[in-house]
Amino acid sequence: MEGEFLLADQGNWTLDIDFEHIEEPLRHSNTLDRIFGANSHELFIRFTAIIIIGKNDSTQTINF
Repeated sequence: MEGEFLLADQGNWTLDIDFEHIEEPLRHSNTLDRIFGANSHELFIRFTAIIIIGKNDSTQTINF
């Protein structure tokens, strides 16, 4: 479904996009937060201390 608009249960439009790597995510998060009518974004800034990624039969751990 990447790149497609979806209609959420509450009637909000959702756009699923994979940017791979985002330069200055905090700056972009703050910009998106100030857009009138934008319900939310899923840039989880300051929420995560560790990421565990499953890869086939192994995992990769990233600590912040």
